Amino acid sequence: MPPRSITIGSSITQIEAWLSKCDMHGCSKKTPVQLPTRLIDMGNANMEPRLQTIKNGELGTYTALSHCWGDPAISTKRLISTRDNVAIHHHSIPLDTFPNTFRDAIMVTRGLGLRYVWIDSLCIIQDDTADWENEAGKMTSVYSNAYITLAAAWGSHSDCGLIPRGERHPLLKSIKASDKEGNLHEIYLPLSRPRSTHPASTENNIVAEPKVSGSASKSPYENGLYSFCYSNENTSMLETRAWTLQERVLSQRVVHFGYAELEWECRYHIQPICHCGELSRRDTLLKYRQLIRDGRNFPAGWQNIVSEYTRRQMTYSKDRLPALDGLTKAYTPHDKLIRRTFDSGSYIAGMWFSYIPQLLPWYTVETPNTHVPVTHDRMPQSYAPSWSWASVLAPVQFANRDKDLTVPSWTDFRVELLRTPTYQLPALVLLASVMPIRIANGQDAQPIHGLPFEDTSGFVWLDAGQGSKESQDPNFDFFALFMDKGDVFGRGNNGNLILRKQRNEEDEIYSRIGYASRLVCVSGDTRSRSDIEDKIIKII
Repeated sequence: MPPRSITIGSSITQIEAWLSKCDMHGCSKKTPVQLPTRLIDMGNANMEPRLQTIKNGELGTYTALSHCWGDPAISTKRLISTRDNVAIHHHSIPLDTFPNTFRDAIMVTRGLGLRYVWIDSLCIIQDDTADWENEAGKMTSVYSNAYITLAAAWGSHSDCGLIPRGERHPLLKSIKASDKEGNLHEIYLPLSRPRSTHPASTENNIVAEPKVSGSASKSPYENGLYSFCYSNENTSMLETRAWTLQERVLSQRVVHFGYAELEWECRYHIQPICHCGELSRRDTLLKYRQLIRDGRNFPAGWQNIVSEYTRRQMTYSKDRLPALDGLTKAYTPHDKLIRRTFDSGSYIAGMWFSYIPQLLPWYTVETPNTHVPVTHDRMPQSYAPSWSWASVLAPVQFANRDKDLTVPSWTDFRVELLRTPTYQLPALVLLASVMPIRIANGQDAQPIHGLPFEDTSGFVWLDAGQGSKESQDPNFDFFALFMDKGDVFGRGNNGNLILRKQRNEEDEIYSRIGYASRLVCVSGDTRSRSDIEDKIIKII
């Protein structure tokens, strides 16, 4: 008989075993916690599941689901709560109307003896802006208070199911062969080459499960006879999505339903473990949990989180900041954005006030090996100021990442709100040095000319990509903002922000368009850094 795929029943048994051990080593036990605003009540054999609004202050335990919604352009089974159907959902939601992933989550939750599961698309009214903003702002407590998070890792949409459908193991293929006596046998081979330490393994990784006296109830893995771990073949769609970063990092413990095996992680284990207990893959996301618990790593920890977060995809650009809101609240006791007075604890459009100078040397990452200059979408000015990484829809890195985060020479800075007819815009106000520059055309990173420095080479990364026109608009003049101290790329400076200002504009109001790691001097220009006077400027 072939090895069977994981099932809901076997998953529940394994999760219960993990939970039992987890409760013993200090992770949060099944202690009642404050429940979210809404939950899916499991129902029973005589009652269908339903959406339940929780009374204020009510305590209990629940699971939370982390899943990919799927591409809206692709026709798959979906289920969401809207203003039109929320009353119906409060009455009942027939089990056969749930997409496979939701139905599996309900079955696992029931099997664990819990009454409630939190599913974002059902527990948040999706077409009610006020409700969406209110509930999306509670992600910190929703996932950190959940008894366990069920991660639909392999599925690309909500109808895939927590586990693959089908009888056979998804990573095995079968061949038929005859022995010396002519008897026909069916042999199962891995589609890829997992690691194997058992001496009976052949070069083709055909491994027969050995019989061990007195160990009928144990698997060969538990007896330590060989290691044949399929979790290393797991691929996680959740690792490609922006929203799911905070869902995973904030959770007390997560069971990942992979294509091949289950994986388990909690706050106790240094790295995840899988169904067979032989997982060798190291998990980088655990370091982000440590960064949240240990504020001493600020702001380098925030740089790491932003870099990981921005490489992920999201369906709606307006979610660029909300999808990270839960982690910001885990980082600081300030649960609300301070909109009128910016102080040391303020969080402003993806940036932390106290560390703005160290967080400014960000740059956008181009797609590798592309022959076409990339253009990144710029968010509306009302969404985020140009000096924030959140103003551009692109992967972001920091030039001073993993280096000494020295503070630039201009330490006199503040943030003030500039009022427009329709919104207020955070402006970064500095006493700093700026100098006119000319940006030359080029491929990849662009040479920058016009700066009186001794260095003979340098590059500028345009925030909106090398294919953008922001650096070529004839209605603007272009400038470099000096960030003197530090050692960026080992070249003795903290880089330079590339700014532009409306031509003939008398006010010193600029917007950021890029970052330069090095500067190129114009032949014959003998001015030095000390020849440039500081002045008060505003970057919006």
